[in-house]
Amino acid sequence: MPIFGSPNVEKLKAKKDLNGLIKALSYGKDATIRTAAAKALGGMDGIHAIEPLITCLSDETKNVRQSATDALSRIGKPAIIPLIAVLGNEDKKYAAANALIKIGEPAIKPLIAAFKNKKNEKARTMASLALKQIGEPALEGLITLLNDKDLQVRNDATLALAKKGNLLAVKPLITALNHKDVDLRCNAAFALGEIGDISAIEALTIALKDRDEQVSDDAAVALGKIGINIAGLG
Repeated sequence: MPIFGSPNVEKLKAKKDLNGLIKALSYGKDATIRTAAAKALGGMDGIHAIEPLITCLSDETKNVRQSATDALSRIGKPAIIPLIAVLGNEDKKYAAANALIKIGEPAIKPLIAAFKNKKNEKARTMASLALKQIGEPALEGLITLLNDKDLQVRNDATLALAKKGNLLAVKPLITALNHKDVDLRCNAAFALGEIGDISAIEALTIALKDRDEQVSDDAAVALGKIGINIAGLG
């Protein structure tokens, strides 16, 4: 490669030149080279490329960000903790969350830990979104958080479970409808409405008579959503 020339990503890839590809990630003159380098690193045993790829998550070019996200998800487990570390970074949080979603099940426990860390609210929000998108594999962990000693964690977990089809969460959320905390009862009613399962109808009907008006209102809205879902089946 000429000293002052642009990196030849194909040659670097063919040689499995990890250091050369990492350098190409920072080639500021041409985003297509950065994009190609990120794609190439995703197909290699590129543990040493994790931090440079994470830097690319805030690249000005969308294709570079997307390629870096894909590369980190292909690297997999070794990239999880570094990705968790930037969930609170305004410029990188969405790309990092997307990479963790693509990694999937191996990322669940670290995401649960980030979800419980109240010192970083931005990271907690992104961890919640990621767990919600991972879906069924993350349900058990989120359901466990419904019994967390921290009430805010309980409430946030309830909202994270508010996704159509999360049937495993219905019974624990019905239990939450009887919690002494008003916000938790409201959130449980909302989540049950979003899930849309008819097995929640009885509990929500009882919640219509809740001593708190907001809970009864939320239960009514939830029943309406479930009714719409039932009508849609017919």
